[in-house]
Amino acid sequence: MSKFWIIALNVYKKQVRSAAFLIMVLAPLVFGGLYYGMGKFMSDASSIDKIGVYDQQQMVANALSQSKEFNFNVIQSLKQGEQQLAKDKIDALLILDTSKDVLQAKLLAKENVETSLQLKIRMLLNQMQHQLSAQKFGLSAQQLAQLDQQVPITINKVTVNSQGHLLKKQDDGAVAQMIIGFACTIILFLFIANYANIIAQEVATEKGSRIMEIILSSTKASTHYYGKIMGVILVGLTQMLVYIPLFIFGLYQFRDNEQIAPFLASIDFGTHFSWALLVNIVLIVGFVLSGIVQYAVLSAVAGSLVNRAEETSKAVMPVMYLAMIGYFGGLIFSFTNTQSPILTVTSYIPYWSSFAMPLRIVNEVVSYPSACISLVLNILVTAVVMILSGKMYKANVLVYNDKGVLAAFKESLKLMKTVK
Repeated sequence: MSKFWIIALNVYKKQVRSAAFLIMVLAPLVFGGLYYGMGKFMSDASSIDKIGVYDQQQMVANALSQSKEFNFNVIQSLKQGEQQLAKDKIDALLILDTSKDVLQAKLLAKENVETSLQLKIRMLLNQMQHQLSAQKFGLSAQQLAQLDQQVPITINKVTVNSQGHLLKKQDDGAVAQMIIGFACTIILFLFIANYANIIAQEVATEKGSRIMEIILSSTKASTHYYGKIMGVILVGLTQMLVYIPLFIFGLYQFRDNEQIAPFLASIDFGTHFSWALLVNIVLIVGFVLSGIVQYAVLSAVAGSLVNRAEETSKAVMPVMYLAMIGYFGGLIFSFTNTQSPILTVTSYIPYWSSFAMPLRIVNEVVSYPSACISLVLNILVTAVVMILSGKMYKANVLVYNDKGVLAAFKESLKLMKTVK
């Protein structure tokens, strides 16, 4: 095994076995579980099941009692309803007033009424109002249904063939690639947020302990540098591999949940194999991987400029600001204006293109040649920065500057000229 992989695996094992990694992996799962459990507990504890309905004319109350969605009980008098609510025989009391043209309703409950329940009751009462209005104006059920009928609209994407005719574009799993594109962009930012400081600390640790002279006697500075970066990248990929099956299992386990079911129903990978979907996914993954390497290298450079690991948090702040501009700028313009000149320009600027171009790809506002040019440029810049940062590390690894990160960076640039 080469020295590069020995260093990379040593860093990987040290990080994976640490308590910090375990906390970082388990924390989102624990908080997610607590959030779901507390929501479930509060929902069960404050659930309103039996609702009493009081209506002087009894007509609307009797109609509501036929509802299968709620357990409505018709109350004969307002006093009786209040007594049943006080003795917890009913969970809530719905008081209706049909004496006016518009149905008036008041809901009494001793506990907090969830917003979802309020919306359902409001929708049900609106339906009753429609029926009352139809009876008042002498409309039949068929006429009322025609008034409530919504206009269907079908959206089809088209392409132009060689003869200039419009052809319906085949389904290519647009929703699926949209989800993949946004998910990969979020994953890239989370990797930077979680591991930028870890990479910088790994590079700065030996330098702060003043044992680099011993390490460099057995391996090259560049090998040690790149091995450190690769080790932390492998740690980040391990965390992602842990979450992917858990995420899929979670979707399957809660597939019937009222919030998740509509989301799953909207996902469509297309009715046939689509080369366009495959190419889009490959391009998006390429941008994300190149972005991970880019920001990992920048974080390592920041770590090489400090004397102690405790100083890395300040050194990596410019890296975080750079990533935040690309991430939030890309998300904002992808939701508001995908044709924005700012989003277009940033999709060709390395470090920002890893965020902007995947969002343009999933919105289908960029051609494949343009996306490939941006990806190649991204890879070339990454390679150049890796080579230059390796030389910088070789130049400053044994240099200790107490004047700050900027002064250390300027000194490293001068020393790079002496490195072959």
